[in-house]
Amino acid sequence: MVQAITPEAIQALRQSTSGQLALLKDLKNSIVGHDQRKELAVRHGVLDVLIGIQSSSETRVQATQIIGSIAGAGAEYVEPLLAAGVAEYLLDGVGQRDERLVTASLQALRSLAASWNLVATTSNAATIALPLHNWTNIFAALAQTPGVTSRRLITLCDIVAYTAVDGYPVDTVIQDVLAGLLTAHAIASGQFDDRSARSARPVAPPPAAVPSILHAIGSIVQGSTYRTWRFILSQPIEELFTKIALGDGDLRYMMSPKYGLLNGEGSLLPPLHIPPYKNVSYASSFPIATVDRGHDIGLTGSDLDHANAVVGWLLHFARSYDGEDRCIALKLVALVHDALRATTRSPPLEVLQRTHDRVRQLNYLAVPLAVRLVEDSNLRPEGDNLREEACATLALLVRSERDLQAGAVEAKAIKHVCISLKRSFDPITLSKPMWSPRKASLGGSTDSVSCRLGRRGLPKEVVHAMRWRKGALDAVAALTHQKDDLHRKAVVDAGVVGCVVEGLRPFEERFWEGGVGRKGTLGSNDGNTVPVVLAACNAARSMSRSVGLLRTSLLDASLAKPIITLMKHPNHKVRLAATDVCINLLNEFSPTKRDLIAEDVIPILCQQARSDNLELRRSSIWALKHLLNTSPRELRIQVLDELTPEFLMSAMAGQSSDTGSSANGNGGVNIRLSSANAAGEQVDLLNPSSMDVDPNPSHDLDDDDNEEDDENDEEDEDGEILLDEPSQTHYQTSQLRSTLHDHPMPKLASSAILLRYRQLEEDEHFKSIQLDTEIQEHALDLLRNFIYADADDCIALTTHVYTAIGSTRLLDLLATKLSPLSTASALQRTPTLYASTPILHSTLRLTSHLCASSPSHKLTLLSHAPVLHALLPHFTHPTPSIRLACLDVIVNLTWVEDERDRSPGARDRIRLLREAGIEEKVRGLVGDSDAGVRERAKVAVRQVEGG
Repeated sequence: MVQAITPEAIQALRQSTSGQLALLKDLKNSIVGHDQRKELAVRHGVLDVLIGIQSSSETRVQATQIIGSIAGAGAEYVEPLLAAGVAEYLLDGVGQRDERLVTASLQALRSLAASWNLVATTSNAATIALPLHNWTNIFAALAQTPGVTSRRLITLCDIVAYTAVDGYPVDTVIQDVLAGLLTAHAIASGQFDDRSARSARPVAPPPAAVPSILHAIGSIVQGSTYRTWRFILSQPIEELFTKIALGDGDLRYMMSPKYGLLNGEGSLLPPLHIPPYKNVSYASSFPIATVDRGHDIGLTGSDLDHANAVVGWLLHFARSYDGEDRCIALKLVALVHDALRATTRSPPLEVLQRTHDRVRQLNYLAVPLAVRLVEDSNLRPEGDNLREEACATLALLVRSERDLQAGAVEAKAIKHVCISLKRSFDPITLSKPMWSPRKASLGGSTDSVSCRLGRRGLPKEVVHAMRWRKGALDAVAALTHQKDDLHRKAVVDAGVVGCVVEGLRPFEERFWEGGVGRKGTLGSNDGNTVPVVLAACNAARSMSRSVGLLRTSLLDASLAKPIITLMKHPNHKVRLAATDVCINLLNEFSPTKRDLIAEDVIPILCQQARSDNLELRRSSIWALKHLLNTSPRELRIQVLDELTPEFLMSAMAGQSSDTGSSANGNGGVNIRLSSANAAGEQVDLLNPSSMDVDPNPSHDLDDDDNEEDDENDEEDEDGEILLDEPSQTHYQTSQLRSTLHDHPMPKLASSAILLRYRQLEEDEHFKSIQLDTEIQEHALDLLRNFIYADADDCIALTTHVYTAIGSTRLLDLLATKLSPLSTASALQRTPTLYASTPILHSTLRLTSHLCASSPSHKLTLLSHAPVLHALLPHFTHPTPSIRLACLDVIVNLTWVEDERDRSPGARDRIRLLREAGIEEKVRGLVGDSDAGVRERAKVAVRQVEGG
């Protein structure tokens, strides 16, 4: 009976030594399978008693088994377990020599990690970190022990998988050990024949444990490009693909999709006929010399050969397994491919070809398997893990590639995903708590944290349904991500738009206080966990990219109210996701725009725009930018008044971050991102394509207090430097720093790639600089949309802007944005460097719209000499859109409103342009390589001559 667990019984367990073993066995038999007795035992302080039992190995085994039973009871037991020091007690047991104690401790630790994972991934409350001190050494020793059983290795991998949660990174040593085990299995199973003289790989693991190893690796690398590349470039895997017996030299290209992963005896995968990738380049028609590829990762064809070989190898595992094991392997394939896709923004042709090969291979061999898993998961019973993972794996696989999305749709993925999404909203029958003839007393020592249960989590049935629902929503978002309305129309025809809207409803607070347990069933309108709400926002954002759907299905679904509710949610991730949906819903062609305005979205967005959270600020300004387009004059003035002109100027100038050390008013940054390589030389972490030497190798990454070094570094701004040969003008194409060098260095080392990826992911200062740059861009666009209107409104709004901000102040800002970030230096061989292309484009578009107003406003701009002087170099910008924007400024300035404006108005404006040297620049673009630029230049020349 429940009443058998009393404070006296717990105290007897503490004091007795001779009969302690019998008491422990009785307690274990009493609480196993009985949640009420577990709760009562915890409230009476049993955890503090259990971790003090050290009399013998047998008593410790019994105490550990009791702890394991309590740890597996649910998320509410995590807080008292951690407060009592159970994690340390279990880790100490793992380090003992008694095998029974080691096994019991590992199993209890697995139960604790599983419950902690529930808290970390489903609860709205803050999660206490799991203190696994010295776990890395313990894992490495046990996992690499010769003769380790599959059961023990699976338990070890499960602990790693449960604890590898976003925000709680796992030690990379564990990842390297897992990679070594995986390569050892590949050699032992005959996948590859390793004839290298030196091999430090561990003994091959039992084949039954390989899926768990893949699962642990996938959990570690998920959400991190750095950790994924660390897996790809780990020493065991690099040796696996360079030491196999195919011949002499680097023959990793023989394991490409074209050859089907040759292993010396044949192909592990079907070879594919892949046509050459067609690339169109205009480099010869417009003379631009790329000095440094600042925004590219610097990968070579050999690097991609190795990465493609890893993808093919993992794909072989997926084809060898079925069911949940296949899903685990495919997930790792998707994560590796996603990391490779994030690597190349403007790659050379050899990299494009190898990327094309990999995508073709995945489309033929991986996508059909993933779709089949989704289909099979719909036939699985309640609670099956494949249900939770199948749709999520498909989403990971296809989200970054349009070709993969098209292949999945052709394989009928939308049909099966929509079935999963609908079924995940079926009413959930909750298991009833164990009946007791008497109400259990909740008394006990509640003064201690180890005697108080934590916040109750959701029932396991609900957790399963939420994960299934999230995966299906992620798949809907991935399949409708690209600009293809046919995919979106298929989703609408499947009737799941209502499910997306239902997913936007979060759980109320009572569900986290145990209220859900008193209900017999949980319906579709009772709410969702935060991960489901985020996935629903992502799906709504993807679906709202369609003009047709915004006017039909999404309008009927009434998205406005749930989105406004989410924008007031206490979780900042939910507010950000809802604001991202607003970016699409507030477009001029969206009927939902009126509903959102009626729900007072403007004050919310303006308040968020002034938030300290830079991501929320960027998205809010972005949404306001769309809202202002084609809006009435009164509404535009309301938005500007809510934001305040001072804030808008600050956002455009880039003053939201530390202007003294990180950013300046024209979109540039002064952050120093260089570090020493293995040879002790200074390298730019963000621009590794040639691994050039820093002109001043004495600069050290951590020497931030050296003011003289900082001054020298100001000339090494961020971004790819493009040289236009005729004008010797250099442009910054991204917010990543670049330096000019004299001679190439050897091929980039793996350690440099990993160091740079880690810097990009973990440097919060650098992330804030990137976000601040985007904020500047959207703030400039917001002001442009503010004055973009018909003739009368344009004049009135431009006048309002000049009055509210000040014409001189605004034009000074535009001149600063167009001016060089740094001047040329013959001593250090650094060129004149300008702002990034997005900042330049937004600045020029705003300038062009200011010129489209009244003649007096045009004259105001022409009278500001710094703007004209700063405009001159950009007529030879390597990007056609920038040259086109410059011409738009001239076309608007020389436009004749009427005959009264022709003389002296237009003629004076043309005279001023001619005196500034701009007419010559315009005429020089008549023969431009870009057709759009040529035609616009002809219009500008015609207006200049006609004036």
